[in-house]
Amino acid sequence: CKGRYAHQKTVDLDVIKSWDRTSLLNFVAGVIDTDGSVYVDKWNNLSIAAEMQACPVIEALQYAFLALVHN
Repeated sequence: CKGRYAHQKTVDLDVIKSWDRTSLLNFVAGVIDTDGSVYVDKWNNLSIAAEMQACPVIEALQYAFLALVHN
């Protein structure tokens, strides 16, 4: 994703599926750092949001979250 415009960002999901837990956490942290937010709502629920034009990156983020929860 580095060095690309928002609409040009893409990821290879097969590569991401081969990553270990640390690499997945780094990917999630990087996306949230640049295109996301983390906050606690008035009911004390943790919310994590990411917003960008690149659908493949959002899909990879979704995969990463699910993989982190199930490992």
